[in-house]
Amino acid sequence: MKKIIVMCFLAFSFNTSNVQFGKLVKKAKQSVTKKVKSKVNSSTQNTNNTIETQNSDNEYSDEEFKKELAEKYPNDTEKQELYFKKYKEHQQKQLEEQKAIVAKANNQGVTVSTIPSPVESGDDAKFKNGQLYVLNRTKYKKLPAFDGGFLDTKELSGYYHLSKYFVRNPSSHFDSNPGDIYEGFSIEYNPATYELTAYFSPNQKRYGVVPEHYRKSADKGNIQFQFGMGGGPEWTNTNVLLLEPGVLLIGAEVYHKNNNEGHKWMNNTQPKEFVIAAKDPEKIKKYYKNIALTEQVTFGKFDELRKDWKGKAMN
Repeated sequence: MKKIIVMCFLAFSFNTSNVQFGKLVKKAKQSVTKKVKSKVNSSTQNTNNTIETQNSDNEYSDEEFKKELAEKYPNDTEKQELYFKKYKEHQQKQLEEQKAIVAKANNQGVTVSTIPSPVESGDDAKFKNGQLYVLNRTKYKKLPAFDGGFLDTKELSGYYHLSKYFVRNPSSHFDSNPGDIYEGFSIEYNPATYELTAYFSPNQKRYGVVPEHYRKSADKGNIQFQFGMGGGPEWTNTNVLLLEPGVLLIGAEVYHKNNNEGHKWMNNTQPKEFVIAAKDPEKIKKYYKNIALTEQVTFGKFDELRKDWKGKAMN
């Protein structure tokens, strides 16, 4: 059995034209695939033992393989070394594929009770890229951060870290695909059109625009925009305010009560916590949970926005 598999490997790797070898390759591949599936289905408790058993059943030892090569190419040590190297590369690829199969079968997700702050949490508590997490019986997958390297003259474009992870929920309770967890996003802003795209991944992106009555302010660098449709977190119609260069308040739900009292939080309810995004994560700590400072800066920005919007009408 060992000899058949090695000879099949040689035929497959070294592009032999022998038809019989081709048939043996196909037969051996089917046999190996069947055995791998059988191993995974019968036992997913010990990944290493499963893989080691798989290898010992179907592969030569290095010494045996070298001996076969020496017999086949007795006068060509260079070819023996080349083919042995290719064999080891093939062997490593098979090992990685088998590990992936078993890992997928075993991966039920890490159960968590909350979604922590990526800024305040230590490295051990932070979510890991590619890892599945289970929150309230719902699976989420942590996606790697996407930095598009975008720039613009108003310096709104760039990569922003988040004060808390944002999630995209599965489409329904019956959706087999997990939701997504993001720790940041990359903005591409066009000052000429007042439009922007927020990339959470190369494919998951959400569109935004500066409202027409705030575009005069945007030209000065005082930017407030609103998210529209798209992928990533469910931020449709969410307002975003630039607190200072490189720092955003997400969910800036503010209204103007009257000229005497000025701006207020929506429904007169002071938020207990803010969602802050910043190019420099240290800047997040300046505003995150600091209600008094965030309120002061936010209302001041909205006063300026309203002046540019209303102009002489305010007098």
